[in-house]
Amino acid sequence: MRFSDFCFCDFEASSLSKESYPISFGWHSDFTSGQLYIVPESDWLDWSDESERIHGISRKFLEGNGLPAYIVANELNSRFYGRILVCDCLHFDSMWLMRLYSDLKMSPSFELIDVSELSHLNEDDLGRIYSRIKSECTHDACDDAMLLHDCVREITEEKNLLK
Repeated sequence: MRFSDFCFCDFEASSLSKESYPISFGWHSDFTSGQLYIVPESDWLDWSDESERIHGISRKFLEGNGLPAYIVANELNSRFYGRILVCDCLHFDSMWLMRLYSDLKMSPSFELIDVSELSHLNEDDLGRIYSRIKSECTHDACDDAMLLHDCVREITEEKNLLK
């Protein structure tokens, strides 16, 4: 696959607990970027004030600016049909992706993989990526997806693998 075939993504969520749910999804690729805010479903009750302080997204903001979860799920399925999306923490990102889709009795039309699954990256490369993300992460889903994209692109260019 070419680098430009990948799209990098990130979620922000209500908390880091098992009951948490996605509140924002951001993506970035060579050709597109964007972010969708998600209005919590009526039975999505988990909320962490600490997480809100970190990402800066309040429930009130979501209610006024977010989209219903089923619209977000349908939009993601339409936009990313058959694509591979790359995240930096599959443990949490897949949990929030599954929460979004399973609660709506839907399935994603795309595959979510961890950045560590990209075959051209070695442990040193991943260390550089995670170090940069730790220091530059803004907890804005779109900005963090762009940061991941840029980190991987930089290493891919250094290895002369950019196609």
